[in-house]
Amino acid sequence: MIAEGPQYHVRKLTVSGYQATTEAKVLALLKMKEGSVYSPKQLRDDAKAVADAYGSGGYVDLVITPEGTPAGTGLIDVHYNIEEGTRSFVNRVNIEGNTRTKDKVIRREVLVAPGDVFNTVRVDITKKRLDNLGYFAKVETYPEETDIPGRKDLTILVQEKRTGSLSFGGGFSTVDKLVGFAELTQGN
Repeated sequence: MIAEGPQYHVRKLTVSGYQATTEAKVLALLKMKEGSVYSPKQLRDDAKAVADAYGSGGYVDLVITPEGTPAGTGLIDVHYNIEEGTRSFVNRVNIEGNTRTKDKVIRREVLVAPGDVFNTVRVDITKKRLDNLGYFAKVETYPEETDIPGRKDLTILVQEKRTGSLSFGGGFSTVDKLVGFAELTQGN
């Protein structure tokens, strides 16, 4: 039998470390509000919402640390510490691991280009689009440092699936005598 403990309510929400935005804008992204029931899952979801908002603006190196601190009986204070890092732009898009799939097939799914803000949300969508092609067993995307301040390369690493097939068969008929076929297909 599972016995639930007492519910905690959020007494106070605070944010520190922001420079590129305001506290009001960060607090507006949070679903957990002062007075609401505290949820560790919602704490993580809210941190992700803040990270996505910063990520869409090019803050690739953002670190957000959510903390819950007991503040009396049944109360908890929630604090988000933000380390923004610097805003980044895309320098180059590098594709690695593809042997059968042409670069242009991958590039047409990429939603960022050199010179664009390094939008981590668009990079995540790019990864999903590449996964949905069905050509790859694994797709990884990550930023790489460059010698140019404020610029990062986007590296897309793919591991191709086996997409080829070989079929063959045969038969016999009184009209055609012996019949056979062989077929080799490459799905990508």
